[in-house]
Amino acid sequence: MQDRHDETRGLSNEEARQRLARFGPNELTAARRLPLLRQLFSFFANPLVIILLIASAISAFVGEPVNAAIIALVVLLSIALNFIQTSRSERAADRLRTQVAPTAKVMRDGKWTEIPRRDIVPGDVLQLSAGSLVPADSSSFGQRRSSFTRAGSSNRWRRRRWCSSSSAPQATLCAAVRASR
Repeated sequence: MQDRHDETRGLSNEEARQRLARFGPNELTAARRLPLLRQLFSFFANPLVIILLIASAISAFVGEPVNAAIIALVVLLSIALNFIQTSRSERAADRLRTQVAPTAKVMRDGKWTEIPRRDIVPGDVLQLSAGSLVPADSSSFGQRRSSFTRAGSSNRWRRRRWCSSSSAPQATLCAAVRASR
């Protein structure tokens, strides 16, 4: 998509609303969770759990019911604790995700405005400074010297450095958001 907008004024609020309706919010899709019973049974797929349950069955078969019961009880307690801790940590992560609302500075109608990152749309002009996380797929402009560390889809960290002949202050980098759909 080729965006035609003024990089010094950014998008208008109306244009941003239209693009938000067209492209949707700038957020990652949530990971699909398994139903609780399926999650519980997935803990039984551990090879060590399977070996211990087989050992428990063999102990019961050869006439050692006390040892069989102890082994089975320890395995079941371990699975129960693992399931409870996993469920608690997922709920805590969900609560934290809803409480933390990251924002970004964008140029709208010629003024820098701080908005939730989910409202960033293709064509927005972002203001980045040292330590900023780039909140969307974007192209940079207006920076004399830049150095980025980025993780691509391969999760390998790479450092990129380039220069341009802009007269923008060194502490600020501007980027235009690209449509990636």
